[in-house]
Amino acid sequence: MRPRTASSRRIPAELRPSSADETRRLGEAVGHAAEPGDIVALIGPLGSGKTTFAEGMARAIGVRTWRGSPSFPLMQDYGRETHARVPFLHADLYRLTDPTSVHDLGLEDYLRGEYAVAIEWPESAIALLPADRLTLTFAIDGDARRIRVSAAGPRGRALARVLAA
Repeated sequence: MRPRTASSRRIPAELRPSSADETRRLGEAVGHAAEPGDIVALIGPLGSGKTTFAEGMARAIGVRTWRGSPSFPLMQDYGRETHARVPFLHADLYRLTDPTSVHDLGLEDYLRGEYAVAIEWPESAIALLPADRLTLTFAIDGDARRIRVSAAGPRGRALARVLAA
């Protein structure tokens, strides 16, 4: 039997990480595969693992100075991080209540293909996001976590496939 390559792996419909460390490792898998222009939308309630996933992604990209969730500044640009192999932006749009205010952030500048981008609470920016993306919907199920995987476009599907490893 031949080993399955990333392109032959099926996209998982749902993941059930057993711990924060496992959620972080899933983020690392996506981070290792991330390229400039990749978008990962992270949807779900507070405490469901979105920031932990983004942290894993950032670490795999090479970010050494993780600053946590950018809830107050809304966006954390790791583009000048000297050890990052890909410019990385982590956005947390939780505090945006008016969808028109997303335009004031300058998020569109980061969506032009130079950065790998992880966006928590992306609902207010959905109209700006390219269709080619990985969308992960996090849920809390008692003490467990569930992550529903949805991918569109070639890069979104490529990122989703690494989660099947």
